[in-house]
Amino acid sequence: MHYLLVGLKAAWNNKKMLLVFYAVNLFFAVIVMIPFRSLLSSFAGHSLVGKSLAERFDLEYLVEFLSNTHGAASAMVMLFVVAGGMYWLTGLFLSGGAYGVLTSGEPFTGGLFWKNAGHYFGRFMRLFVWSLPVFAVFYAMQLVEKGIVRVIFGKDPYQNIVFWGNAVQTVLGYLGIILYYLVLDYARIYTVRTGETKMRKALWHGLKFVAGHLGSTFMLSLVIYLIGLIALLIYYPLGIAMHVPSTMIALVLLVVQQCYILLKMLLRISLYAGQTALHQHSWEVDVPVAPDPGKESGDLAPAMGT
Repeated sequence: MHYLLVGLKAAWNNKKMLLVFYAVNLFFAVIVMIPFRSLLSSFAGHSLVGKSLAERFDLEYLVEFLSNTHGAASAMVMLFVVAGGMYWLTGLFLSGGAYGVLTSGEPFTGGLFWKNAGHYFGRFMRLFVWSLPVFAVFYAMQLVEKGIVRVIFGKDPYQNIVFWGNAVQTVLGYLGIILYYLVLDYARIYTVRTGETKMRKALWHGLKFVAGHLGSTFMLSLVIYLIGLIALLIYYPLGIAMHVPSTMIALVLLVVQQCYILLKMLLRISLYAGQTALHQHSWEVDVPVAPDPGKESGDLAPAMGT
């Protein structure tokens, strides 16, 4: 809980960085939704169906739309794939700037942020490539459930065993993904804090750090993910209830949507800041960092207001 509060405070103190993440997120949302809305509008027109779509999300109509607009739907799928990939790469790029600011002991400036973002982007890309086998191993954790069920219950287990086994398998799959991202995050923090250029070494440090501090690293990420999930559970039914053909309601819904996006970006930066503070405290205790003769010891403190 301490590092969660530290992270939230750091995110709030770095409002300009929050606006950078928000602007990037808004940009990608716009370049995806404008062509999608145009295509959907041309298909529905100003019919009663179009009016119905303005009031609520109609899954049956969406399926019909995708089934009867093969060329356009394929183009939209390609747009989503390309935009999604570019969004992920941009997030990786921005993370270098965020971690650079949070570990520098200096207040946010555009020069500092973008310098670190560009400086570490190549290393983070190499780190991602090195981490792919780690992702495969963690994601394969769900296969353990299949093996156990096969050994205990044979080839044809009872239906309730299959049901609960699938539930356990899903949980293990998500758990593997969370652990993978934990390793990747702390490997990036190590890279920024030490200037490491060998990404296999950074990845190994991330694995060791997460394994040695599994409880604190996992709980910090889990709590922030749960806050985001609770926000989604509040926002989604509220958004559905406000989908009515009214200009005023549409403006209110727009404000609610932007507040939700801002909250998501705030949680992302809070996670970066909390992880940075946790790594600084725990790693310096376990493995002291050699002092830099060109800096005071206080320079290593993250810009978190602590």
